[in-house]
Amino acid sequence: MIHFVGAGPGAPDLITLRGADLLRAADQVIYAGSLVNPALLDLCGPQCEIHDSAHMTLEEVVACMQACEARGGMTVRLHTGDTSLYSSIREQMRLLDDAGISYDVVPGVSAFGGAAAALQTEYTLPSISQSAIITRMEGRTPVPDGEKLRLMARHGCTLVLFLSTGLLESVHDELVAGAYTDDTPAAIVYKATWPDERVFRCTVGTLAETAAENGIKNTALIVVGDVLGTSFDRSRLYDPTFSHMFREASQPEKTQDTPADDMDGGASAHQTLALAAFTKQGCELGKRIASALSDDGWDVRVFAPERLAKQAECASYGNLSAWTGHHWQDTAIVFVGASGIAVRSVAPYVQDKFSDPAVVSVDERGTFAVPLLSGHAGGANQLARRIASIVGGRAAVSTATDVNGLFAVDEWACQQGLCIVERDAAKAVSAALLEGEPVGFSSDVPCEGDLPTGVTAAGAGDAKPSVGFAITHDVNTNPFETTLHLMPRDVVVGIGCRRGISAGAVEQAVCQALDGADIDMRRVAGLATIDLKADEQGLLEVARAHGWPLQTFSAQELEKVPGAFSDSEFVKETTGVGNVCERAAVAAGGALLTSKQVQDGVTVALAVRPVVPSFTRKGAGKLSVVGIGPGAGQDMTGRARAAIAASDIIVGYTVYADLLAEEFPDKPVFTTPMRKEVERCERALELARQGKNVAMVCSGDAGVYGMAGLCFELAEKAGEAVDVDVVPGITAATGGAAVLGAPLMHDFAVISLSDLMTSWETIEARLRAAASSDMVVCLYNPSSHKRPDYLQRACDVLLAAGASPETVCGYVRNIGRDGEVACTCTLSELRETAVDMFTTVFVGNSQTKRIGGAMVTPRGYLQRGDE
Repeated sequence: MIHFVGAGPGAPDLITLRGADLLRAADQVIYAGSLVNPALLDLCGPQCEIHDSAHMTLEEVVACMQACEARGGMTVRLHTGDTSLYSSIREQMRLLDDAGISYDVVPGVSAFGGAAAALQTEYTLPSISQSAIITRMEGRTPVPDGEKLRLMARHGCTLVLFLSTGLLESVHDELVAGAYTDDTPAAIVYKATWPDERVFRCTVGTLAETAAENGIKNTALIVVGDVLGTSFDRSRLYDPTFSHMFREASQPEKTQDTPADDMDGGASAHQTLALAAFTKQGCELGKRIASALSDDGWDVRVFAPERLAKQAECASYGNLSAWTGHHWQDTAIVFVGASGIAVRSVAPYVQDKFSDPAVVSVDERGTFAVPLLSGHAGGANQLARRIASIVGGRAAVSTATDVNGLFAVDEWACQQGLCIVERDAAKAVSAALLEGEPVGFSSDVPCEGDLPTGVTAAGAGDAKPSVGFAITHDVNTNPFETTLHLMPRDVVVGIGCRRGISAGAVEQAVCQALDGADIDMRRVAGLATIDLKADEQGLLEVARAHGWPLQTFSAQELEKVPGAFSDSEFVKETTGVGNVCERAAVAAGGALLTSKQVQDGVTVALAVRPVVPSFTRKGAGKLSVVGIGPGAGQDMTGRARAAIAASDIIVGYTVYADLLAEEFPDKPVFTTPMRKEVERCERALELARQGKNVAMVCSGDAGVYGMAGLCFELAEKAGEAVDVDVVPGITAATGGAAVLGAPLMHDFAVISLSDLMTSWETIEARLRAAASSDMVVCLYNPSSHKRPDYLQRACDVLLAAGASPETVCGYVRNIGRDGEVACTCTLSELRETAVDMFTTVFVGNSQTKRIGGAMVTPRGYLQRGDE
């Protein structure tokens, strides 16, 4: 008989009793002399033959076993630690099977257990890591492709590495390529449990250096993970607020993970957010973001690495991957730092855009806020835009409908409290809009506002769209060939229950009430109860499982709810109000649909409240009409830059929008060519009504020949209030004047020579008036390919009105842009000059002169009598 025995990690007294008894009775022991403590051989009797397998091949080991077996003897094959890890017993067993020799296995204490004991830690700490991976670095012995160390490291849990001490530089590179950083705690445990055991605590970044300094080359385990830090959550097993099969909770639970009280649906329904910052600078930015979002109504917690937590006055996130998993279900997540770390942290948990939480990554300088997951359904796009506005950065939104400035049905549905029934159909609606195909719409409930561009009401027009969306409670209604059903979340479930009720009992009672009323569970907007039940675990578990917010009311609030309810004296004595479930359902905004139903200690009542979807989110959107200056970004004001950075989309004339492409490469843009100004402004206003923050960009100043006035006119015509903000900019007049010198030091007139909206007769009259009053004249739009002689005609008018042919003039082309050209000349020379629409012309008054190469109009300071 062959006995494979685990010798334990080193200390002789850590071998199991069974293993020790077998050693005493063995006729032959074959032990791994390079790893097994030879002190264990003292247990062997005088009759025992002992062989060191360190110098033997597999075949020699098995031949030795066969020889002892032939003599009727018993062999102990003694392996270090536990035989299940890196012991090579399987190949020995195969040869024994071929020889017809029986065997058994006796487990032992593994070195990874011995290492934990040496470190006085556990590998699975609450909120830090609930998994430990035992693996090794690939060396001369390969590992399967799916088990490369960097792939194992992506999980971010505790790692215990065998047989890797001589490869620590490669270990470092693989760990950092996974989910760990150079600051992640690590340890080297040399000869765990042996008399000469040594423990070296370090970080991932100093593993190789630590081993080299201490001469550690082999016989050591590497432990990596935040379990080696000091922060972790208390376990639930012995928590007085936690109930299990052996005891009841003795104290109420204080929880921060209760779904928020908001039942209006949409991306901000939960209003809880966890923020992890990776560096000191990131912590400062994260706290700034948290402060602003808290003012918005978010419940925000900021976390930092163990090494920074105390200094930054934040909680420690411990193991980042485990922290991410802990907050995955009902919390928006923001990472401040390198996006690569964020991506690796979320990777194990990603499912789909309809179930993933909103995840946003912000670089530590606040330049970009990038929605990584659930841009529409989870509200990450909206959150990224808000964060960008807080830090003065840019929201790098990449979802197709946003990039193209189109209606996003999934985002809108979530904002309106509508349940998306068919996910594929939602994609079909977005695809149709992107392709410019019509999308149909029908609704069984009243809606507010005008339909978005590209969306057509069912029955309107001759052609029936093949794709559309319908707001309805009946998912069997299909007004379109491909129909996306949006079900209003209009049912509130009022609940009362006894203390300590199970989640299963609550779930069963709710389902029975819904089934009895023939109500689809997808219509449920949330749960409502008395505040005495705010810590009821069974209730909280059901709310979390379905993503339902839980709204609570005091007994006094419930008592004031008007209506006839089935009150109970017992309930009133217990809670302070005669009925909880019915009153809570109505208090949450509903009209009572079903009265109290009782089942296994749970009372349930249903109420229905109106859901009125709106395509106009009044007050939510904003139109900023932004003057970007005459050309280059250096001439744009800080206020203008901030308004564009905070916007969801840029709208503008194609040429002007192109000037912003380099600085705002990820901003969605909607442009129109010349003479499409009305369409451009109408689109900007529509986007603002949909809740977008829109930046309508204009060259120079938005209120000088820009779009500001037209936006106000169109908003008034539509009869709907839109928040319009005009952001001033440097004009072509002042920008060009600065290039030429100081031609506008005295009174001046700005006149456009474009006759698209002003007759030439009116332009002539204004030119004559300016010349007759001896004002400096700044001419916009002096020429185009359709009116090449307008500057010449303007010069003739000025000359006829008395201007001298020698009047000092100047012009600047492409002000502040590449290819800027400036020139001074006389009025007679200007008359013969060819210019274009990108040129601004300056005609001086009788006092204007050249000083050096500059065009200057004296203000008269030197001529004052008191000088």
